[in-house]
Amino acid sequence: MAGVESQDSAVAARSVAAARWWHGATFAVATFGVIVQLVVVATQALTADMVQLSRPVRLWNVLSYFTVWSNILVAVVAYLLVRNPRRDGSVFNVVRLASVVMITVTGLIYAAVLAQLWDPVGWQKVADQTMHYAVPALAVIGCLLFGPGPRFRLQTLWRSLGIPLVWLGYTLVRSPFITYDEAGETRHWYPYDFIDVDDLGYGGALLNVLGVLLLFLALGGAFVLIDRLLPPRPVA
Repeated sequence: MAGVESQDSAVAARSVAAARWWHGATFAVATFGVIVQLVVVATQALTADMVQLSRPVRLWNVLSYFTVWSNILVAVVAYLLVRNPRRDGSVFNVVRLASVVMITVTGLIYAAVLAQLWDPVGWQKVADQTMHYAVPALAVIGCLLFGPGPRFRLQTLWRSLGIPLVWLGYTLVRSPFITYDEAGETRHWYPYDFIDVDDLGYGGALLNVLGVLLLFLALGGAFVLIDRLLPPRPVA
């Protein structure tokens, strides 16, 4: 019996070590992507609207993207999991689920829609590939392999909607105050075309957001189900 217990303890220790390594890599890659994006925007004029905006506003704009919110959230969660790969708690579980669903939505929408709209080069491409592809892959695989789980319930899913809804409210309140000129017309800076009230009106923008929230719910429901079906992870 003592030998079996010792073997189980060794397996659990390796599982926790692997989880800590994976979450550490996720934290490093997500942090790298956000920093590169900030440096690029601070040192280069990427688009016509950015040329007209001061550097502080340009950096603020970067930090207002859903993509960047998602990457920062993933980095924070990954850091906490490096410290304790078996972390638990109602608030943490909500943030954990929100982070993995938000970064999944980020990757899917970028690959399906936004990637077709421009062709970044140089360090901007590095930032794009990191935040839209590498981090989503690391976060999703890490959640499935290392959890911690089981942690998610339907109540966790409903509460996790709070973070993307905060982003939506923040964007709709902030964007009308960030203006630039385009062909003699005053425009307001919105982070994405699908939420651009100037072009779509509030009705059209909110309809698009509703579609994204439904996607969030569908993916979140899938993660909740998978989390309940998978064995405990890391190995206890």
